[in-house]
Amino acid sequence: MSLLDRAEIRVGEVRLRVTQIGKPCHEGCAIREMVGDCIMPRVGVFAAVVAGGSSAAHESDA
Repeated sequence: MSLLDRAEIRVGEVRLRVTQIGKPCHEGCAIREMVGDCIMPRVGVFAAVVAGGSSAAHESDA
C-alpha cells in the first residue's frame, strides 16, 4: 500500500490525515543504534488527528 501525502487513514473510530512520509535520520538516532539501520527515511509516517475516537492495537480500516 502506498500512502500519499494528505491521505486519510481510519484506525477504529479515529481518522488521521498523513502529514509527512519519511524523515531524515539524525545523528545519535536511537533506532539506528539499536538495530543498525534507521527506518524513518523509508517507512516513517506522521499524521494529524482529523477526528478522535477509540481504537485498539492492530486495528485499521485503511
